[in-house]
Amino acid sequence: MQGVVVLFGIKLPKIGWVGFFKSCKIEGIPKNVTVKRNGKYWHCSIQTELEVKEPKTKATREIGIDLGISAFAVRSDNKRIDYPKNVFKKFEIKLAKEQRKLSKKKRFSSNFNKQKPRINSS
Repeated sequence: MQGVVVLFGIKLPKIGWVGFFKSCKIEGIPKNVTVKRNGKYWHCSIQTELEVKEPKTKATREIGIDLGISAFAVRSDNKRIDYPKNVFKKFEIKLAKEQRKLSKKKRFSSNFNKQKPRINSS
């Protein structure tokens, strides 16, 4: 069933049944539902209570991690972990393009009001 999207429903107080797309299996007892609006889209997150067994670790050695300025982290066995490079670069480029488009539009026009949420969601 790969690639099949299944529509489910959730009953919310004062609203009634609302449809949603389940992106992963809901495990445990549902305790809390948060409904949030992001631009013109609505998102639903479900908080569940699930008892997790303690993992049996086979580790016999401990290591320490030093967070620093010259390197992201240095382990006690002298292995350096560098900062991730260009993580936000593609998002910064997209935001800059959308802001340039917005600057060309007449303030509070129909097209301005359509462009503004694109910037807020990027």
